[in-house]
Amino acid sequence: MSVHVLRAHGAIYSELTRLFGANPARFHEILSGTLYPGSWEAAVDRLARGDIWHPQIAQLVERVGRDQTLAPLKAVNPSKRRFQKELKRLRKSTLVYNLN
Repeated sequence: MSVHVLRAHGAIYSELTRLFGANPARFHEILSGTLYPGSWEAAVDRLARGDIWHPQIAQLVERVGRDQTLAPLKAVNPSKRRFQKELKRLRKSTLVYNLN
């Protein structure tokens, strides 16, 4: 859950690796929702309730406030991103098919 929040606020993969000790491919799977389905929703719910579960999240909330921490997180919904990617792929395949 922390990965979703920190990435939404601009943390890069090398920072996440330093904090959590996993490789960038694993972070990509987490952020896309394939490794831990529901982790994004859980992060949004816990943050909305005011739960702070990691020191980095506590610093972020203290620095910018809970609402400003929650807003970018809601904007990076992995389900929405997967849908948009699939839609883009389908549009491209339709264009290729129509040109032939």
